[in-house]
Amino acid sequence: PDVQPGPGRVDALNVILNRATSRMLERPDNAIAPNAPVSFPPLWGAPYLTNVQYNGVVPNRGAGALGRNVGQVLGVFGEVSLVESTIPGGYFSSVRIDNLQSLEATLQTLKPPRWSELAGRGVLPTLNQPLVDAGASVYAANCAQCHQVVHPENYGELASIPVHLMPLKDIGTDGAAAMGFVSRLVATGPLEGRPSAYVRGEPFCATSQANAVLGHITVGVIMHDVSDAGIPVLASLWEDLKNRFTKFFGDFLGMEKGPVHHDSSAQQKLALSDDDLMKTMRVAGASEQAITTALQARRKERSAVYGQLAKDSPELHGERDDTCHQQVQPAQYRARPLDGAWASAPYLHNGSVPTLKDLLRPVAERPTQFYVGSSEFDPVNVGFVQEKTGRGFRFDTRIAGNYNTGHEFGTTLSEADKLALIEYLKSL
Repeated sequence: PDVQPGPGRVDALNVILNRATSRMLERPDNAIAPNAPVSFPPLWGAPYLTNVQYNGVVPNRGAGALGRNVGQVLGVFGEVSLVESTIPGGYFSSVRIDNLQSLEATLQTLKPPRWSELAGRGVLPTLNQPLVDAGASVYAANCAQCHQVVHPENYGELASIPVHLMPLKDIGTDGAAAMGFVSRLVATGPLEGRPSAYVRGEPFCATSQANAVLGHITVGVIMHDVSDAGIPVLASLWEDLKNRFTKFFGDFLGMEKGPVHHDSSAQQKLALSDDDLMKTMRVAGASEQAITTALQARRKERSAVYGQLAKDSPELHGERDDTCHQQVQPAQYRARPLDGAWASAPYLHNGSVPTLKDLLRPVAERPTQFYVGSSEFDPVNVGFVQEKTGRGFRFDTRIAGNYNTGHEFGTTLSEADKLALIEYLKSL
């Protein structure tokens, strides 16, 4: 990269797109410098949000949660073979879907740090409750329309907390991450002519959006492993599939084909993988032709699952462009709930504002340079002490990708209201 990320930042989207469109397609000309670093986001509450990524590209409902996790693995050294597999379908990969499901289930239990708890231990100063109460009113009037207030001890159903998606032109923050994702075109290489959503969609032309290529590969990876790993997000489809599976395979297997519960996460898993099916049928004396027929039928019966995976893959919506009728994702950023936000400085998606106090200042009054890397917390300004010596990394907001512009909401509040608002944010 030309834009150095420093501590706590990485250009995740471009790294993932580079891996998918350059390495996996074997098209090095598709690679670009990852010059749009973003801050590591808080993980608590992520499974309960309608959208997780900063640019809101993947809906978190249904198979979307699995899709975003597979996409992450593709960016950190996962390997994929784009030779289409017939039995089972999809693309063979090194991705461990079962482990991703366990990790996601564990993540569902993660809660945000609580200021009050740390204050009770003497680590942080005690909150000023009258000021917190006053700040709650300021928040309701100025912030809650975008940043929903949640209950960290009871987030509710998965993917149920609305996350406001704000167009780039309205929020005005650095556009490198959002624009880079929606505008990047790549050569499709071996994917040319294949359906853009793997099982449906317009065929890829010689050139397409990089995000469409990533979505295609992600769906293909999941589809290859859908019979070998638990996918609880597709449980609603199970009864219909189970009935047809049981009817078709009953003569060979003599057993109920239903979801079984296993390990502490109680995730659902198909009782029989394709490998298990082949072994069981061979033991039962079935011919290779009968086994092939059974596997082909099983793949056909999984078409409902495939359709759901395609539906819940990264959304491509908005205006169509001239690139083979592909659809373009809008440039946008999310506004997540602010539970635990006091512990997640520096702020904005690219970490360009060091403290909450600075975030409530107009852009012209925000620091143009500051240092990150210190773990010493500043409870007054709410951020981390800006270490200027030693291993501190100098963050320059005058560089594209590091701009501290936008999100000037609350900057016109009175100083008293700002003080109250910050105290309330500490309580979330």
